[in-house]
Amino acid sequence: MRKIGNIVEVTSTLSFKFVITDKEAEKENLVFSYVEVPLSGNEKIIGRILDVKKENPLLSIEQAGALAKELIEGIGVSFPPERYTYAIAECEVVGLLKGDKIEQNRKPVPPGKEVYPLSTNSLRILFYKKSPEFIPIGKIESFGSTSEVPITIDGNELVTKHFAVFGMTGSGKTNTAAKIIEELAMRGYKIIIFDPHGDYYSSTDPRRRIVNFEGVFELNPSKIKEIIAHFEKEGIVIKQEDILPLLQTLSVISNQPIWHVIRDPQEIVNIVKNHLKSIKDSKFFEFQKNLKDSVMQHIIFPEIKYYGEGFGDFTIKLMEGFLGEGFSDAQRRHLYDFIKTDKKGEAFINELIRKAGTIEHDSTRRALIGKLRTLRSIYLDLTNMANPAEIDKLAVNIFTGKYPQNIHVVSLYTLPEKIRKVVVFAIIEYIFRAYKFGVYEETEGRTIKIPEESRYPLLFVLEEARSLIPAHASPEKSYAGWLAVSALRDLAYEGRKFKLSYGIISQKPSTVDAEVVSQCNTLILHQLKNPDDQEYVKKVTEGLTKIEIEMLKNIGTGKAVITGAAINSTILVEIFRRYSLEGIIKPTPLSDILHKLKIDDLKKQLEL
Repeated sequence: MRKIGNIVEVTSTLSFKFVITDKEAEKENLVFSYVEVPLSGNEKIIGRILDVKKENPLLSIEQAGALAKELIEGIGVSFPPERYTYAIAECEVVGLLKGDKIEQNRKPVPPGKEVYPLSTNSLRILFYKKSPEFIPIGKIESFGSTSEVPITIDGNELVTKHFAVFGMTGSGKTNTAAKIIEELAMRGYKIIIFDPHGDYYSSTDPRRRIVNFEGVFELNPSKIKEIIAHFEKEGIVIKQEDILPLLQTLSVISNQPIWHVIRDPQEIVNIVKNHLKSIKDSKFFEFQKNLKDSVMQHIIFPEIKYYGEGFGDFTIKLMEGFLGEGFSDAQRRHLYDFIKTDKKGEAFINELIRKAGTIEHDSTRRALIGKLRTLRSIYLDLTNMANPAEIDKLAVNIFTGKYPQNIHVVSLYTLPEKIRKVVVFAIIEYIFRAYKFGVYEETEGRTIKIPEESRYPLLFVLEEARSLIPAHASPEKSYAGWLAVSALRDLAYEGRKFKLSYGIISQKPSTVDAEVVSQCNTLILHQLKNPDDQEYVKKVTEGLTKIEIEMLKNIGTGKAVITGAAINSTILVEIFRRYSLEGIIKPTPLSDILHKLKIDDLKKQLEL
């Protein structure tokens, strides 16, 4: 590996500068690139480039002024040649690499030392872990470093300390979210996705569902036949339907993306030929076989009913969310008595209206009946858009495993904005309370604790979070939004204790509730051009400089900066493509119109 520069000027334990001596490196965009400085023995200083500046000692302010004066006076001094211009890279010290361990650097970086791009071995030590607890997310964007080593992020950190994916429309954020979901799903994690736009589940096309990997990527029919042929050469019989689950199994075990695993079919055969039976008999292989069927769609809104002892206020908040406003204190006092009935839906509301008619205070009676009639109208309208779901039964079926599916897509696109927020509130709030306090058992008439082994770890993913947990939500501005935000805030501070976590995805981070975002310990940042969003990201991150924030304007589609708890150090990555097809096909209305007008046929006739 060739040298790209030498360390100059004053150094410290935390930072250093080097003059770039490699002309090819000087032409590159080096911000976010990693470098290493070999020391004695097997030690190396690892640095990350924060900024690059160019200088010319002949063009200092004073020299430039003197030069201009001489030129004006006609002396004819020739302009200083370009060879006197040089580039200096400013770096932060990531750490001291000793063998295969990264440690805190405690000595100043020696001036004069040679600087090199990050080697493949150093890259593996810093950013690649073979353990399946880590997730392959993409390849490094760093000058002179190989793209063959996948960058992995710590899955445990993602699902215990929350994460966020931000980026403007078309930047690749939904692909990144899907990639994380797919990798976690292949490892058996339970996930609830709130999907406002149908990005993760198509009701009409089974291929367009998250974790359905059939026919996607390089795994086409001819590739499958090629893999089978390699097995047959070795006298091994393998069914076509076993190829994909085998590749999924190898992908997780080796912690390499599927496209990497299938590059050399003979290598697949060499790895598994003596172990194919034990692999196929394993529980993990059986899980992979059923993965594409482990997705369940829910087109629902919360059923209105009494949710039992300890959940009375939950029932009332649900009704307030539907209405978009709160009940008065007097109305609430009456409702706490009225809601204790086994009726549901319209019958439940009618029962409340009947009981409200017995209230002696005239204004309280008329106001409450008016609100309940409005609630009934809203409820009946919603039954034409989605199915009412009893949140307690839905939640228990998900987190205890009564539903065999691991991925639950809550499709919100049929619902009004306000009710979408109510759905988020209802599911997250109920599950959080159930994990913390227990659930109401109707047969016993009391709340019972859920055994820890039945409290399965859960990840909530909020796509387009700005519309679900908006910034500055309050009971006055958006009652339903305030309910959803309150539920997420509870999860933010206490969810980790109960193995509950969330991931939020948004194109405008500045419009998402700041308190919820502040508890995301890993951020994946795609292209962000809006100054408000950049300033917001600057506030909630500690690992990015002003220059790096500025670079988010132009990092390109499909690339992202990853920073926080799930990665050793802030890094620029080209995110791997998701395995599954998007739930919705990208609209091309102009192309569709031109196709109907048969413009391509005319172009062919004219030979254009």
